[in-house]
Amino acid sequence: MANSNDEHTTHVFTYLPGDCPLHICLTDTSAWFSAGDISRILFEGSSPEELLSHLSEDEKKAEYVNESGVYRLIFKVCRVEPVDFRQWFTSEALPGLRRPFRKLKSDFIDLRSCPYSRESMHGYAVRMIEHEGKQMYSINDVLRSINSRTDSCRTAFRLRSQRIFVVKLLIYGNTQPAWFTVKAGIKLIEAGGRLKIKS
Repeated sequence: MANSNDEHTTHVFTYLPGDCPLHICLTDTSAWFSAGDISRILFEGSSPEELLSHLSEDEKKAEYVNESGVYRLIFKVCRVEPVDFRQWFTSEALPGLRRPFRKLKSDFIDLRSCPYSRESMHGYAVRMIEHEGKQMYSINDVLRSINSRTDSCRTAFRLRSQRIFVVKLLIYGNTQPAWFTVKAGIKLIEAGGRLKIKS
């Protein structure tokens, strides 16, 4: 992938004809598809190296290929199955991926003109800001307070899947928007994390 330091999250879609998983890694700027999974689906067990031999030099990015690389592979294979895979890929996998990707990655609210406060959690100062009548807490700060290495984007996706309110906010002093959640989100983060809190 382009930059291993980008925040990323992984989604798994299942291609039903063979019950094959397709792992998709999202970064802040793009989606990358597992070369091994594509290989198993399109080339019936060919190795990722054989799969990558069909791609241009700039598409041979580690173990993942981008969307145009997937299309190139589909058109290289002269069998009936890729037609089914292409239909599934374009009508189910990509739309399912893009809905949360667009909403969670792009949208943010600029609250730089609003003051925020800090609340102590497990001996760590967690930023809190009022938004739409709700107290919103920095997910990054909450994760740090429990010594968790999970990234905030992945945590936001998980909270959203549990119908917990999360929002991306740009607050004063930050150069990039960051994820915030409500108290119920904090409880889930703490319950799901491995607490290494100093007593």
